[in-house]
Amino acid sequence: MSSFDFVEPLLEYVKDKAKKILEKHGIENEYVDIERNANENKNSLEDYINSLLNSTVDAVAKKENKSFKEIREEFNSHYLSQN
Repeated sequence: MSSFDFVEPLLEYVKDKAKKILEKHGIENEYVDIERNANENKNSLEDYINSLLNSTVDAVAKKENKSFKEIREEFNSHYLSQN
């Protein structure tokens, strides 16, 4: 067992949460561009995850005409939920 066995399940969890909140707000089609951007800007796993999640929140905030902070709070509740 490798000490990096957690990485793939972690990435799947993060991607799933991003896709679900985009879908909830009717902009699931933006996921491909968000993921592409995260892949282009990653220097580490942390950079990739931060880019993916921040870009997701930013896309929803723009669509809903709300602040990044408002959507981030909503996303944090969504992200920490079991669903």
